[in-house]
Amino acid sequence: MRIANRLALVSLIGLSIGCRYGRPPEQVPLPEEVITLYGEAAAYKTSGEAKQTVRLDLRSLIKDSKVAEAVVVPFDDEQWYEPARVKLNGTELSVDVEPKRDLLVALDLGEIARNNYQVLSQMATVKGIFPSELRPKLCTQILCSPDTFRARTLTDRVPDLKNLPIDFSQVLPDVPIGSTGRPGSICDKCFEPAGTVFPCLVWKCGPHPTWPIRRKVRVRRNVYTLGTTAIDSYRAGVAAMKGRPATDPTSWAYQAKMHALNTGTAAALQDQCQHRQFFFFSWHRMYIYYFERILRKASGDPSLNLPYWNYTDDPAQGALPDAFRTPANTSNALYDSSRSAAYNGGAALPPSDVSYTTGFNLFNFTTPTSGSPSFGGRTVSAPAHFPTTPGTGAVEQSPHNNVHNDISGNMATGESPLDPIFWLHHANIDRLWKRWLALGGGRTNPTADNAWMTQTFTFFDENGAQVSLTGAQILDTVDQLGYRYDDDPLILWPVFWPYEIIDKPFPQPQRAAAPEVLATMKKSIRLSDTRQDVPIGLSASGRRALRAGTPANERLILQLRNVQYDGPVGVTYLLFLNLPSDAKNPDHTHPNFAGTLGFFGGHNGASQPGLQEDYDVTALMQRIGAVDDLQLTILPSLPRVPADRKDLQDLVAKLKPQGNPRFGEIALVRQRTE
Repeated sequence: MRIANRLALVSLIGLSIGCRYGRPPEQVPLPEEVITLYGEAAAYKTSGEAKQTVRLDLRSLIKDSKVAEAVVVPFDDEQWYEPARVKLNGTELSVDVEPKRDLLVALDLGEIARNNYQVLSQMATVKGIFPSELRPKLCTQILCSPDTFRARTLTDRVPDLKNLPIDFSQVLPDVPIGSTGRPGSICDKCFEPAGTVFPCLVWKCGPHPTWPIRRKVRVRRNVYTLGTTAIDSYRAGVAAMKGRPATDPTSWAYQAKMHALNTGTAAALQDQCQHRQFFFFSWHRMYIYYFERILRKASGDPSLNLPYWNYTDDPAQGALPDAFRTPANTSNALYDSSRSAAYNGGAALPPSDVSYTTGFNLFNFTTPTSGSPSFGGRTVSAPAHFPTTPGTGAVEQSPHNNVHNDISGNMATGESPLDPIFWLHHANIDRLWKRWLALGGGRTNPTADNAWMTQTFTFFDENGAQVSLTGAQILDTVDQLGYRYDDDPLILWPVFWPYEIIDKPFPQPQRAAAPEVLATMKKSIRLSDTRQDVPIGLSASGRRALRAGTPANERLILQLRNVQYDGPVGVTYLLFLNLPSDAKNPDHTHPNFAGTLGFFGGHNGASQPGLQEDYDVTALMQRIGAVDDLQLTILPSLPRVPADRKDLQDLVAKLKPQGNPRFGEIALVRQRTE
């Protein structure tokens, strides 16, 4: 499939502009809504009272580069205005400016520079997958390379990338990158701050008629970067909502029951959450959007924005933020005593439980076939509240379900929003949706699906009034909902600099034949706190099928059938096929890793009858090769504990699954699609 992407890229390096006519423009700080190009973008204040022609000498910026054009973006206190491309006369720029408008000025440094930043931006979407010590190598290789090379060969130049659990050949476009013939200034730190480029200054991706562009965009920030004031505002808002009667739609209890109802009779719009199908992402985006507005008003702080918990990208941030753990009593509205004692004590989520690698390696948002893998979940024609039919999206499976399950207590039940960390968890899931889209390669929202685009979901706003949104109204968090995340990746902006890439998206099945069972084991397996090895009997036809290989129109699906649990479990499990007996501390990076089993998706933290979990193990089985027998290994995934915390080490050593987790059957099936 050919996708036309248009990329605007500008690099500003030490912008120092002198005005040859009249007063030199005064440099002013950019508004906080703007992410600069690694601190190198610049804004300039003009005289402002009348329409004027501003003439700038860009000699000190251009230096020895061959630059023929610049982009000028006027702005005022309310909005950005339409960018204009301006040809330079040597090193001089001349542009007409309307009254009371200031300027952003940037240079077009050419195709290689644009490609460099596009590649860096796409790498930034998965930066949590590669270790921090690898990031300077990538920055240096791309931005300060002595030569140019094809982006797809980056893994040859940085071989460590080949050891990471993601297919970078699908992340990196086949375009030339490397040297621009211009000295670089950020060779070792291009991922800090986030890898965004000039198009994101206006935070707009869309066709020309949508301008002028709103400039005031709220920023959802990493909770670990927030100061005391912002945390106190969140706490105050939660406390105020908890103090309201449960019959008030803007109360803490009412909002939790809108997600799912554990006890009592549902009131208006309660018991509505969407899981295990493709409305999961859209419903939860709407849900936390209106919650954020309710919280802001309740807090009395008009600047309050919902933070996110970035447990996915930085292992050091895998622990519950301190404000949610201390003080550990009812005086702290952010504390929830029902959580796992280990996590309330400061233990961190295991990296295997919060990995999004499987989801990010997929190209298709949805699939019409039950059991086939997708990023966002199986296609359904109407809303479905906790269905048991297979169809969970990969990111809902991990990290979403696992985080709910690990934190346990209220977080592992249908009324999980009773725990204040729920909202930060779902802000991070919403953030991952944006980052997956930014990877490109054919990753898109299901805009061709009429049900997804037009389905209306109804909530309450900050005034207690009923409000509704559709999928079509929440595609763009910036333009439609007025918020972004502080590390949003590059948005391809279809205005300047067109280029095309050839994409090879994941094949989306249109029709599926009846699945063929290649191996099965029917026996009740009760999960424990130790390793369990469960043999799966391969049929003769199954052995022949595996030896013959897997055609492109076939998927191999591992199924855990009749999964049951009676309440919050508190332990997530790692699944492996044919794991060697001497494997040392295997995790999600092990080549025999099949997936995780986290227990979430029902009322009161219990499963519904007939629950099934599916795992696409096609690539894994290809790596294993021809075998006579299969064995499923199940390992508990335990919290990470600092070496100096003997108290936490003792807690984790005693950690055992609760809720009697079990399943009744294992099957390996071949799913053919046409």
